Amino acid sequence: GGGDSVGGLVGSCATNSHISNSYAIGNVNATIDFVNTWGNWSGGLAGAVNNCNVTSSSARGNVYGGHQGTGGLIGGIGINSTVTNSFARGSVVGYKDTGGLVGWIGDTGTLVDSYATGNVSTKIADATSLRSGGLVGSMTNSTITRCHASGAVTANSGSGGGLVGSGAG
Repeated sequence: GGGDSVGGLVGSCATNSHISNSYAIGNVNATIDFVNTWGNWSGGLAGAVNNCNVTSSSARGNVYGGHQGTGGLIGGIGINSTVTNSFARGSVVGYKDTGGLVGWIGDTGTLVDSYATGNVSTKIADATSLRSGGLVGSMTNSTITRCHASGAVTANSGSGGGLVGSGAG
């Protein structure tokens, strides 16, 4: 599929919404849209979440992401969103902000008691803005508590980390 947000269960979760005790087992394959450079969030469960809580949920398929955030569970976590007791087990391949659990988390987003086991890699070897992490590709002004990752991370260029590829705040 293509578009702004692609997920194995939902494309986007917003405005005081909740995803609880849910799972997705299929693979997610998003296309790259270089015109819409702030879009294409791809996740095994949800593409993007804002003002949304995800609890006791999982994704077990592989995720081949689009342009922006790509995660085994969620592509991008934004404003006042929390992910608790959740996991992802599939491999993740993304372009930018690629993580085993979450591609990008910011704007007071929170990860608690969650994990990822899949391998993480990036698609393009010559881009300088690639951020790859076993758990989270990139984080800004957010919190991670009691989380772990066990998959291999291949950062073709840019920054890479076993837990977080790049972080600030």
